[in-house]
Amino acid sequence: MLIAVGLWSQGLQVVSERGQAAVRVYNENYVRARESAIAIAKKDILTRTMTQFLKPEDLEQLYPVLENRLLNEPDSFIESTRVIEEFAD
Repeated sequence: MLIAVGLWSQGLQVVSERGQAAVRVYNENYVRARESAIAIAKKDILTRTMTQFLKPEDLEQLYPVLENRLLNEPDSFIESTRVIEEFAD
């Protein structure tokens, strides 16, 4: 699943990123698999975006706080998402 996402940086700058995630479908529950893939992709995009604004050593030191505040609530920082492509094998 590939999604395009617009991210806000404290309301000062909008960053556009793309992410992707692959997940297994269990018991033919495609809705749950889709939601899971989108959540994983959002966290990946936020992590990559943080590396654009923070030095590696700062990111490493702040990661526990960032994970708790940013990665556990990605929708607080994501303006919009759009699924570009999805497929099942």
